[in-house]
Amino acid sequence: MTEQGEFQTPTKEPEQNYPYSAIVILPYSSRIEGIAGRKIIPDRQANIHLSSYSAMVTEAARVLYQQGMAPHIILLGENTFGEEYPSTASLMKRKLMGKGIPE
Repeated sequence: MTEQGEFQTPTKEPEQNYPYSAIVILPYSSRIEGIAGRKIIPDRQANIHLSSYSAMVTEAARVLYQQGMAPHIILLGENTFGEEYPSTASLMKRKLMGKGIPE
């Protein structure tokens, strides 16, 4: 899985033929929730989540990868809430790795 050009997924089998060379995930951003519910301005207690659309395209990429459609997943994403919070690509990577996709 490639997160903003930093990580590379090992191929499943070098001799395996894939229909596509990579699966690219275009995110729809992330959202932030504070202790008392949704907040517009992040604080130290805030909890960052993928937007529902980013979560859906991430899940679709997982399914395609596990079906053997491509040997790599490329994650694109921004730091919506600043450098001190995880980027959208980091959240997608965490979700994929939690579902068994290798780094």
